[in-house]
Amino acid sequence: MKVVFACSAHVGHLNPTLPVVKALVSLGHEVHYICFETMRAKIESAGAKFHSCEDIQPELYARRSLAPGGIGACNAIMGELGLDTSSVLSMLMTLNLSLEKELPGTLRFFKDIRPDVVVYDPLVFCRYAAHGAAVMGIPAVGLLTLAGPGAMRLHTPAVLHPLTIADIDYAVREFTPHAEATARINDKHSMQLRPGILFPDGYMDSCRGNTIIVTTSEDLQDPMTPELSAAYTQDGARFEYVGPLLALASQEILQDKHAGNSTDISHVSAHGVGESIDASAQGTRSRAASGHE
Repeated sequence: MKVVFACSAHVGHLNPTLPVVKALVSLGHEVHYICFETMRAKIESAGAKFHSCEDIQPELYARRSLAPGGIGACNAIMGELGLDTSSVLSMLMTLNLSLEKELPGTLRFFKDIRPDVVVYDPLVFCRYAAHGAAVMGIPAVGLLTLAGPGAMRLHTPAVLHPLTIADIDYAVREFTPHAEATARINDKHSMQLRPGILFPDGYMDSCRGNTIIVTTSEDLQDPMTPELSAAYTQDGARFEYVGPLLALASQEILQDKHAGNSTDISHVSAHGVGESIDASAQGTRSRAASGHE
């Protein structure tokens, strides 16, 4: 199986993917990873082939400088539109303008690599992976490192207080450049992007129709509101709660003195996630072949 990972350079999102990469490689799969150059060494040490966002997506990066903090060229886009480059709201208002420039290179890359499945961070900086996979009919699996899908309801307003999710959604949908980019994307790629963002209650459109692996347990997740749960159910998103995917622990700690064997708990967990990704890819292809998707 050929797998493409896509994640931002935020280590809290990227690090949990690496045990899964290692597990897939050890299972004999070919793994490619899209990210920024600052993460090359870490990704290659996990056994994946590294691909730079800047090389893959020249429509976005060719004449724009990278913003610090692993958020791509969104600061440059905001500056071009005269927006406050220090504002998270400005970033959200330009997401689909960035997506419009990310998709062409992403689609070329997918056509070249021809992955069996795409694994991606469902948060805003990797929407191109989920939507690109959907355009090409490639099975996709999200790996969510927040405390469940309900966490976005509090995550974004926390840095935009006193704005609510409804306020944010209104500002985004009323921003003309965003609305025009959304219409162009929908028309060109036969997509159904919504005019706003994160509505209702922190909804992530990158989860639509996909299985999302969540790195917390179901009983510890931030609860979804009924409206958010209904929106995900309607859009066919499925959430699998697997708990934390940690780096390999020391052999001394994990030594099983009775059996005389060492058991690496995270290695077992990551292998299980790897097998789930494989099964999800095969299941999606089977449903598509039978006309259920």
